Amino acid sequence: MVKEEIHGSADESDQAEVSRSEVKRQAERLQELGRQIYQLPKSQREALPLSDELRAAFTEADRISHTNALRRHFQYVGKLMRQIDQQPLLDALELNGRGGRPKSPDPLLSLVAQLLEEGSQGIEQLLVEYPLMERQRLNQLVRNLRKAIQSADTSAPGDTTPRSAGQLEKQRLAEKKLIAYLREFFS
Repeated sequence: MVKEEIHGSADESDQAEVSRSEVKRQAERLQELGRQIYQLPKSQREALPLSDELRAAFTEADRISHTNALRRHFQYVGKLMRQIDQQPLLDALELNGRGGRPKSPDPLLSLVAQLLEEGSQGIEQLLVEYPLMERQRLNQLVRNLRKAIQSADTSAPGDTTPRSAGQLEKQRLAEKKLIAYLREFFS
């Protein structure tokens, strides 16, 4: 009797039970769908088949500036998304070209690779094109990234252990700093 009250009638118990983890994954997917819709320009968002409650929730999200409050608000948006049919929204997002397509790679990553490959010649070319860049700072950032890559790649001969997380983190941080510096001039 208690089990029927928790899981519904005996007819519903014939269906495969969904695990708690799967329910959480579905909720996260709906929150992500809500974020994708929110990131659309308002004109495109208004063209989507949204309920009045969802439109009000997205209008409210425009006013929220605090990160944690926005995170909680998208949990609410996910709850509202469960109450409607998502297929028309997914179809509309596909037509708009925003349907889960991966982001294009950052164009600055290719510049970073070029600077690492060409060394001082690449830095000189970049300084000719962008004379406001600081030579010493750019050299330091490239040198730090090169050093982090070398320390992550060097291992004893025959050693097949993967790179440590600390070495990968140093490399990621050095690359992030270089890209942030370059972005100041390319934005």
